[in-house]
Amino acid sequence: MKPPWEWDEASIRELIASQVQESLTLDYKSCGSLARTDAKKREISKDVSAFANSAGGTIVYGVVEDKHVPTEIDVGYLPTDISKEWLNMSSKPTSSAGSMVLGSILSSSPDRP
Repeated sequence: MKPPWEWDEASIRELIASQVQESLTLDYKSCGSLARTDAKKREISKDVSAFANSAGGTIVYGVVEDKHVPTEIDVGYLPTDISKEWLNMSSKPTSSAGSMVLGSILSSSPDRP
């Protein structure tokens, strides 16, 4: 499998098909986690900080999971509503401790609503 910074939709589908469970360095979040509310911004920041203060990791937004196992790609979101810049501004980790935190976001496409 490619390193997380090279993941694309096919890579995410492979994680789902292989039922790669969440771990200390991998977390799946549904599109609802990207709602533009203060509560969701705090949650994003908390999740990113947790990875940044440990071994680092990857948060994949846009994946539905059940009991820590990815089940499907979520419905998506409008790229005009959520950008990588917005996500970066919402997820200011308190410490990086030499860790790398990546967020992969799957947007709506012609194949998905």
